[in-house]
Amino acid sequence: MNLENDVMHLDDNQRLNIGMRIQEQRMKCGMSGATLGAYLGISANQVSRIETGKAKCSLEHFFVIAQLLNCSADYLLFGKIQMPVMSQMQVDLIEQLYQSIAN
Repeated sequence: MNLENDVMHLDDNQRLNIGMRIQEQRMKCGMSGATLGAYLGISANQVSRIETGKAKCSLEHFFVIAQLLNCSADYLLFGKIQMPVMSQMQVDLIEQLYQSIAN
């Protein structure tokens, strides 16, 4: 397996994509840049610079951002959306509900 071809590097384009996902999630949560900055101990301007890919985001800030915005690090870093994991009981209940509506 040749990992060199599979590994992305954190370049300006990737930093911009990450920042855009942070901004998207922040806005979905109805949170201002100033509020996010207050949680992180940085200015709203610095939040804007992170969201536009002009500034780096520390691991400590990233750790807090993912929690505050209630999303996975996989989503913020790579855009991967996780499907919720359901128990077999939940799957069975959904199937029963579907069957009762379909009939």
